[in-house]
Amino acid sequence: MYPVRGGAGPGGWKDRVGDGYGWGLSEHELDTGFVGLVSLDGHWSTGTSWQGAFSVSFNSKPPWHGCIHSTPYLGTIPPGGSRESRGRIWYFHGGIEALAKLAAVPGSPASVPA
Repeated sequence: MYPVRGGAGPGGWKDRVGDGYGWGLSEHELDTGFVGLVSLDGHWSTGTSWQGAFSVSFNSKPPWHGCIHSTPYLGTIPPGGSRESRGRIWYFHGGIEALAKLAAVPGSPASVPA
């Protein structure tokens, strides 16, 4: 699990994820909540990102399995309460670098909504 710089609200990500929920926890902080995966042939990519993401995690066991997770911080939700986070899930014809660039352009149709 990789924490996102500035994520997880008051107290920061270390208070929220502890040991990484069994994923292992990196000491390296990311600047974005984007995480993606490219197909084995390199022609297709998928990615996800959410407002307020506090961590990303992934695993990959080609050729049959690949998980990606961008986890938004929603705070404490009281009984009967609700929270929202806006984000995107992409299926993209092209490489992961091109998708990451597209996802990072503020205001683009592919960026995470503000």
